[in-house]
Amino acid sequence: MRLPRVLQITAGSVLPPEEVLARLDRVSTFDVERRARFAVQLRDPELSARELLSFGSVLRERTASMGAQLVVNDRLDLAELLGADGVHLGRHSVSPDVVREHMGSKVWISQSCHSMSDLEASLDAGVELAVLCPIFPSPGKAEALGLDGLRAAVAQVAGAASPIMALGGLDLPAAQACLAAGAAGVASIRSDLTALL
Repeated sequence: MRLPRVLQITAGSVLPPEEVLARLDRVSTFDVERRARFAVQLRDPELSARELLSFGSVLRERTASMGAQLVVNDRLDLAELLGADGVHLGRHSVSPDVVREHMGSKVWISQSCHSMSDLEASLDAGVELAVLCPIFPSPGKAEALGLDGLRAAVAQVAGAASPIMALGGLDLPAAQACLAAGAAGVASIRSDLTALL
């Protein structure tokens, strides 16, 4: 199982779908190793189930053809229909145990974490990727943890099986700083972080 280094999250109200596809096109020109470390997370809470399936089908086709990964936010039914590589869980999602019971080991699981206690709970639940956020100020998010908070989280999980992915307020320099601070990967909606692959 190869976890992503760069995760592009979809949210049509912030980043048009055409730009997500343009970023996928850019990544498709990279070598196989770099493409394998890229994932798109289908989130788009404003879309209907039909629209999610339609956009997800396009993303699945593109990611599969280039050797990148597709992650589906919350929806196990959609993840199964699309043959997703991963499922992302939020604070109010089903537990990782339910995902495992429903989908077995064919997907990896990521989970949003906003504090050290969230991080501990995710690790205890056996998720493969803990998405720690927000690292930097981000619209509509809680108080930023900062690089010191990220470093403390990395130190807390030293030796743990679940790597930490940094999210929240990341532009390219901030994402580079997160990787230097020990994050296994970086995620964003707005910023294009594909140069870090």
